[in-house]
Amino acid sequence: MKRGFESQSGIYNVNGAPTAIDFRVTEVTKATPRQLRNEVRMFDGPTDHEHGVSYADRLGGTKVSINVKGLAFPHGVGEHELNHLAGGDDAYDVVDGVKIPNPLRRGDIMNELPGRMTDVVVDEILQHPDNYHVQE
Repeated sequence: MKRGFESQSGIYNVNGAPTAIDFRVTEVTKATPRQLRNEVRMFDGPTDHEHGVSYADRLGGTKVSINVKGLAFPHGVGEHELNHLAGGDDAYDVVDGVKIPNPLRRGDIMNELPGRMTDVVVDEILQHPDNYHVQE
């Protein structure tokens, strides 16, 4: 999952210009500020969600729970949920409990799995008010 999340790194269109974006998962240490700490819980089967699905506590939240035995796990559900912590929103609609992909966001990891990171999701992440930006 870490490798999949970090593989989203690349060049994205940010404010009209090609920009290198580096996605990283780092270990929490005593020096890590509290507001930058996230909790990732891996379940060997259904999660503690009422339907047993993988989920994030909220957009820009701090906790995700992931079913590593779920059918979607090999297709990027972990990366999808981590993107929620960063501020990426779902791009699909839910109708009568069924996820309906948005045809305008075909191939977007926040719309369907497997999927890929897109400029739209990068923009959502960069604009999320709870995020910290590091320029090197």
